[in-house]
Amino acid sequence: MEFFIIVWFLLLCAIFSGAIAYFKNRSFLGWFLIGLLLGPFGLLVAFFRQIEPGASSAEKSSPPQGIEFENYCRNKAANAKAKTTAVTESKPKSPEPNGRFCS
Repeated sequence: MEFFIIVWFLLLCAIFSGAIAYFKNRSFLGWFLIGLLLGPFGLLVAFFRQIEPGASSAEKSSPPQGIEFENYCRNKAANAKAKTTAVTESKPKSPEPNGRFCS
């Protein structure tokens, strides 16, 4: 009977370790196995590990550079020209995501 309680306890630790790791952008299977082998110690390690940054968040946060910036300005100007037919007031230029100004 004690054997089954220990097995269930280790399986719970493994599942929770994998789930915590998955939500921190880490491997579910790897941390499931660590939780299975180490039990509550694996669970604690998974809980206190830092969040692994995802590649998609880095791509979204980088501002346009070089030719991408020039194309960004051209597209912005073309969209603004298509939306309005006449400019009644001249507004000051606003900085773009990387701090530069479109001309």
